[in-house]
Amino acid sequence: MQPGMLMLRAHAGGRFVAALAADGHMRVWRTGPGLTTLGVPLRTTWGDDYIVRDIEWRGGLLLYYRLAGVRDYDEFIDWGSFAGNSGTNPYGDYRKYEQAHAQTWAYDPETGEDRVVVSEGSGDLHTGDEHEPFVICNPTYRDEHVSGYTTRTHVAVYSALGSPCTARFDAPLGVALDEGRFNGPVTPSRVVAHASRPWFAAVGKVDGDRSQYGQRPRRELALAVIHTDGNTRFLTDATLSLYWANLPGFPALVNTHDGDWGVACMLRQHGNTPVRLAVYSPDGPKLAEHAFGLRWGCLTEATGRKTNWRPITVTPHGESLLLQDTGARDAVLPGEKAWVWMWDLQEQVAVPLADIGGITQCFGWLNDEYLMAEVQAKPSDQVPEYGVLHVPWKTLTDQRARPQ
Repeated sequence: MQPGMLMLRAHAGGRFVAALAADGHMRVWRTGPGLTTLGVPLRTTWGDDYIVRDIEWRGGLLLYYRLAGVRDYDEFIDWGSFAGNSGTNPYGDYRKYEQAHAQTWAYDPETGEDRVVVSEGSGDLHTGDEHEPFVICNPTYRDEHVSGYTTRTHVAVYSALGSPCTARFDAPLGVALDEGRFNGPVTPSRVVAHASRPWFAAVGKVDGDRSQYGQRPRRELALAVIHTDGNTRFLTDATLSLYWANLPGFPALVNTHDGDWGVACMLRQHGNTPVRLAVYSPDGPKLAEHAFGLRWGCLTEATGRKTNWRPITVTPHGESLLLQDTGARDAVLPGEKAWVWMWDLQEQVAVPLADIGGITQCFGWLNDEYLMAEVQAKPSDQVPEYGVLHVPWKTLTDQRARPQ
């Protein structure tokens, strides 16, 4: 499981939080006062005769991928066979078992109602508001050919809960999306309406420069969107717009000034091209781009700190960037602390927020200003910590401050 122990998802209204552990067990809480505490779990699947592989909120309902007849994910996956060791998996071929036993369920934490919404099949879940379609991505398969192979993800689209599948197609992303979000590239899970063509973000692979030691091009990660009508569009390439992978909260969905949605990502330095934050329309063109120089010169001037910066995520309106001061390293070491700053992209103002452990994963926002995050606050042999970081971008973007 990468990078930590839990996956968190918050109800859009901030009233509930759901957590999925790497062993496949789910818990749901009602949030306490100030959105910073959790009460007694309303629901836990510990001890039930199934595991959960994915969770997503759809309005007031929690959709979850449920696999019957399994009590622990590590027992279900025969890790020994992956390592080349002999062993017997009581479930047989785990992919065939999933196909036969996977279902998609919906849980209402207000009433306690729990019901099946897709009786045959589940996978990585992508959904939005109640009136938007929801999508199941599963499984992945490979097209073998002379020069290698192409990895495709099967996409199933449902217009409403309990309705038949309305569309099926294969998205040529080049990477697997059916291994669970603990293992695959982390992407926003929301399905967004756009000019009657709903879409969701994904991370795929495209051909880059030729390898130094062979004729095949190097495969590079790239940002893509998948429309529910079957169109897959890559937004970055492997030459001028190099996608910066493995950042805690990217790619990220942003709500632009005109009320439409875009998707934001960081672009790596390449030659004399500086580090950039780019916001794309789902139809391809850039809505905005912000350059930070080859050595983050603007942040050095604003904060007085000549250091390395690790981008964390962007605020929901897309106009402030969160970064963590990593000193001379590329990331904060487990057990150490570092300041998180908010950089106002319009006013060019840097605001310090908190001196905390290294942020290793972001899980979205509660009420726009509370970022749910995983923090490696203890040495690497300890379990990460999970909490919320208050990011008051609505009120602090005009202030200049510096930690004492």
